[in-house]
Amino acid sequence: MIDTTQRGTGKTPTTASDDTANECPCDAKANHSNAKADLSAAKANLCDAQAFSQAVSAMEGDLYRVARTILRSDADIADAMQETALRAWRGVHRLRDAEIFDRWLIKILINQCRTMSRKQRRIAEQPLEEWLSAQDEDYRDSALDIRRALDKLPEKLRLPLVLHHVMGYDIGEVARLVGTTKSAAASRIHRAREKMRALLKEEI
Repeated sequence: MIDTTQRGTGKTPTTASDDTANECPCDAKANHSNAKADLSAAKANLCDAQAFSQAVSAMEGDLYRVARTILRSDADIADAMQETALRAWRGVHRLRDAEIFDRWLIKILINQCRTMSRKQRRIAEQPLEEWLSAQDEDYRDSALDIRRALDKLPEKLRLPLVLHHVMGYDIGEVARLVGTTKSAAASRIHRAREKMRALLKEEI
């Protein structure tokens, strides 16, 4: 569980984030769905410290996946997640609709990760271990090939792809989360899928 009372120490959270780092790519969507169910149960009273902590804990896997598309190291990811939880706790009383808590929290995380990345003056290219489109037969390659292909995508394309195909956000929600228009978000997802296809063919 992420501690919402103090800053991170640079250590990786030892609950859902560890599981996510080593999860089978085929399990990513199922794990996300299970987390959604846990989150729904914790949304009733987000201004209560225990309920808020449970809600954030239910989202740890998703937060880790998103942060990993932007930041390189697990220590940076842990710090970003910790700072996100702290910022969210300070501002949760201003959240008018608890049903959008997950999107609100992810938006805070994206902003925090990008701030850290800019300060470090680097472009993140950390590979992910999720399979992005279980319904497409021609995408079913080895996890290693997928990680290599994703590693070559820029964050600008990788993040919308993960948000849409792994986490299930629609195009409009993706656009709001990454700070662009619906048409731009759809274009980035399309370009990411095309680049993935080309890169996976190169791996064969």
